[in-house]
Amino acid sequence: MKNTLVVGLTISPDRLIQIRRNRLLSLKENRESTYIDVESVREEIIHARRTYERNGWPTIDVTRRSVEETAAAVLNLLHGGHGQVEVLG
Repeated sequence: MKNTLVVGLTISPDRLIQIRRNRLLSLKENRESTYIDVESVREEIIHARRTYERNGWPTIDVTRRSVEETAAAVLNLLHGGHGQVEVLG
């Protein structure tokens, strides 16, 4: 698709593990798994970043961004911004 915008979202491994642990707690799931394993999560994030880079997709680090800030950054890209979006604040 000619005018398709793909934006890669990335996050720090520590923050992603925190989110996933909270999700598991809310589901009353307490088994250890690669879903929250530090090395597995780091590898997952590295793989994602390499995919974004290989495809030339702009990326947004959402580690310390709200949904609203992330949406604003995507809209900025959609309306002409290009490349890496920096975290402000």
